[in-house]
Amino acid sequence: QYPKAVANNVFQQQVPALANTAGTVVLANQQQTIIDSVLYDENWHFPYLSSVEGVSLERINPAQPGDVAANWASAASTENFATPGYKNSQSKDDAGNQTVQVEPKVISPDADGRDDFTAISFNLANSGSLATIKVYNLQGQPIRQLAGNALVGSSTRFTWDGTDNNGTIVPLGHYFILIETIDQQGNTQKYREKVVVATGF
Repeated sequence: QYPKAVANNVFQQQVPALANTAGTVVLANQQQTIIDSVLYDENWHFPYLSSVEGVSLERINPAQPGDVAANWASAASTENFATPGYKNSQSKDDAGNQTVQVEPKVISPDADGRDDFTAISFNLANSGSLATIKVYNLQGQPIRQLAGNALVGSSTRFTWDGTDNNGTIVPLGHYFILIETIDQQGNTQKYREKVVVATGF
């Protein structure tokens, strides 16, 4: 379920089950000195999720207090809503500018191992955003949906391999990738990037 999990980073420990609605977690050493603690609440989850069942809350910045609601976010749906044994999907050291990159701009989906797909990479200013990504032809017709209101992490990557929704390689030519994001406060951003589908060269 979590293919990125690293086995030697996961340990099993007998701990009581945590309530989904609210609770307190305390991390202490053998001398009973409290290292960190959090009094969590399910209202900290991303507000547009239809259900938070099975969705982990992730700490955004480990250097910031653990008992502040704004320092927690729902794990990304692109990571199956949890990241056991690897970096939190919503992890961010400091809030920065939101950027979206699409590279390369020219692809040749011929399975030769070179530029067979383009990568759409996010670096979001705020943790916990929904993303919709669609590919359009020059006539403005949507030919491929890569994501539909997917809850994405601070840093997320999607790929487009030059195929339409039926899995057929699209005709050679120019295409537009439209990326729309909405954060927990309802702020929306739109990005449009052009990608050329060409033959191998």
